[in-house]
Amino acid sequence: VRKSPWNEIEDFVFIEAHKIHGNKWAEIAKSIPGRLVSLITYIIELQLNKESLEFLNEEVVTLTV
Repeated sequence: VRKSPWNEIEDFVFIEAHKIHGNKWAEIAKSIPGRLVSLITYIIELQLNKESLEFLNEEVVTLTV
């Protein structure tokens, strides 16, 4: 199991694997050696939460202007 920080190459591999496998996290994990399914799921949850927060912040700014 690799414990180094997630990097840009893994981002690229993840995106390409997601295009092929959809939300089958176990299949995507096989494309990224050394990374566990749980880590990949966690990375996705973080990204979704980050995008949701950015969207909400944009909505608040739009509503208050």
